[in-house]
Amino acid sequence: MKNKILTLSKSLIFVFSLFSSLSFAEDNSKTIQTSRQADQWYFSWGWNSANYSNSDIHFKGDDHDFTLYNVQASDRQTPTTGGGWYDSYLNPGRITIPQTNLRIGYFITKDFSVEFVVDHMKYVMDANQKVKIDNNISNPNIDNRIVNGEIVLSEDFLQFEHTDGLNYIGIEANYYQSFWQPNKNVDVSWLVGGGIAVLYPKSNVTLLDRERNDDFYVSGNGYNVKGGIEISFYENFFFRTMIKVGHIDMPKVVTSSVGDRASQKFDFTEYYGMFGYRF
Repeated sequence: MKNKILTLSKSLIFVFSLFSSLSFAEDNSKTIQTSRQADQWYFSWGWNSANYSNSDIHFKGDDHDFTLYNVQASDRQTPTTGGGWYDSYLNPGRITIPQTNLRIGYFITKDFSVEFVVDHMKYVMDANQKVKIDNNISNPNIDNRIVNGEIVLSEDFLQFEHTDGLNYIGIEANYYQSFWQPNKNVDVSWLVGGGIAVLYPKSNVTLLDRERNDDFYVSGNGYNVKGGIEISFYENFFFRTMIKVGHIDMPKVVTSSVGDRASQKFDFTEYYGMFGYRF
């Protein structure tokens, strides 16, 4: 993962340096006047999609202790309802259902900000996949499903989701550089940054029909780097589109109401767009 982050960081630096070089080459005497200012606050809201790497998941309880290898997972986009896109994504009564992003930030200088972030992603183990299993405790309900060291993750055996939120809550820093101002009302900037977070999910896990845990809890931590483009218009309104690459370590995943646990580590790539306002 460190190599992946390093490669992405170098790519982002190269691309954004090229943007800056082109903009200054166009007119070396021109200084772009950005509407960003020190001591400003901002708020933004948007939506995301995410990809996850395969992960090994270790499950442990009084009558089971096994590891599933290279488990595949996907995000879960909210389908449009009878009310269309507006009802699914903008209806205040359903605003927390899609995969959403929240930012509350503060500009220390006009080119540097820190922000509190809540990325409400969703993580869903792909159903009916066949994976390798390492089983350490004999349990007939599990043993009978294993064939040649493999098991099919059918829904009557295991459902594993963080769908009431793979909630990535943290602090991130951003550096901005304007590179194009087509008119006085529009300013286009690139930005790069990174941050750290805690994971505060509400996991929907059922293993062999056991009663699931239904509470939010702290399950681990994560870190990331990111890069993207921000378009400011009419001074303080903006739209931001970003790519974020990071790593998540969840040593404590609550899998039942009786204290069963799981643990996993995986990488993620998140794509998101946000609308915001500076004040």
